[in-house]
Amino acid sequence: SYGILGDESAFGRVINPVDPALCTGGSSSGSAALVAAGVVPLALGTDTAGSGRGPAACQGVIGVKPTFGTGSAEGVFPLSPSFDTVGLFARDLPLLPAAFRVLSGNGADASPAVSSPAETPRIDLSLLNAADESAAGVRAWASEHLSGSGKATTTSANVDYLTELIERGIDFYDIVRRYEAYVLHKQFLDDQGEQYQPGVWAKILSGQNITEAEYQSNVASLEELRATAESFFDDVDFIITPAMDGEVAAWDELGPESAAKFMRYSLPFNVLGWPAVTLPIGATVGEAQSRMAAGANSPGSAKPAKPESVQIVGPPRSDERLLEFVNGL
Repeated sequence: SYGILGDESAFGRVINPVDPALCTGGSSSGSAALVAAGVVPLALGTDTAGSGRGPAACQGVIGVKPTFGTGSAEGVFPLSPSFDTVGLFARDLPLLPAAFRVLSGNGADASPAVSSPAETPRIDLSLLNAADESAAGVRAWASEHLSGSGKATTTSANVDYLTELIERGIDFYDIVRRYEAYVLHKQFLDDQGEQYQPGVWAKILSGQNITEAEYQSNVASLEELRATAESFFDDVDFIITPAMDGEVAAWDELGPESAAKFMRYSLPFNVLGWPAVTLPIGATVGEAQSRMAAGANSPGSAKPAKPESVQIVGPPRSDERLLEFVNGL
């Protein structure tokens, strides 16, 4: 945990089944890899700033982060309880509604929530259309599956509002997450600190000088932001964004800016607590295996295709409606 890149683990790096040269994302790297490789059809992962959706996007599987607080986190060692969320990985969309009902405590056999009358969904593309050229594939996907298909109406008029909302939330996140992580882990400072991975321990120690008063002030601001931001969905049903800023990086391409790029589009929705799904639209393990069988990855051939994903975000407590929408794309 406490690492979005998947580059620091007590057992070494997880191998990306799509392409071993590519990073896996973190921190739930192994869960995503087992689903991507077809070992299991479904897996759990934790998501505090994108630690579920990031590995899903890097490894070409579906990643689901429910509404904050929808399912119990009992049994999960916490990192930052204000943001920690238990999510899901899967290769097949039809498996997810029943899995979500189990995760949320309603049971796999429970009747799905009754959908509202069918209407043309209103989709916000503001963050997608404001992204750089690395999001061209996601924009093309959105044009084909949404505005060009007649399945939805779209708008890109909210970029300033969403950008301001995200920037405010990230400031609160930084203080709250660092304080909570330090308070939870300081009991291990004296006798187990050296057993942590160095980068993880350094992040934990970064919260030691935050005062309780500063923390409580930011918690209050975070709760106010979450309450007021819900009104955004008065005029919009879902938001479409890239899953990350830029392509999935190779291990040897990771640098000081990589973590921020991986979290750019995932972290804001942990802050707000809204449900989000990452859906692969690029290379998956099956496609990579087909290319290898055809000799496409032999010396001198073009570089293998990389995983690419779109993120679909819904209003809080709309998880089943979000999964229904994604299933129909």
